[in-house]
Amino acid sequence: MTDALSLMTAATAVHVVLGFAFGTLLGAIYFQSLWWNVQLLAGAGAWRAIGLHLLRFGVLTASLYAASRYGAVVLISAAFGIIVARSFVLRRVWCLQ
Repeated sequence: MTDALSLMTAATAVHVVLGFAFGTLLGAIYFQSLWWNVQLLAGAGAWRAIGLHLLRFGVLTASLYAASRYGAVVLISAAFGIIVARSFVLRRVWCLQ
């Protein structure tokens, strides 16, 4: 019984780490492309900005759906990774100003 519990705990820990890594990468890509989207909107590329926005949102939606197929633990840790990546990307962009 103890071996099964420790195996389940180890598998859950791996799911949390992989979900967090996936979410961090996804969040970094999402928020960096948001910066590109703002730059396009500030320039003359409104149609490109709309296309990039739809692509960005579609990739985020599909990726979170794929994470949810692996369970709530992966989805929640991926969402947390997105939030952490948001703070890093925004801090980096803010310091470039």
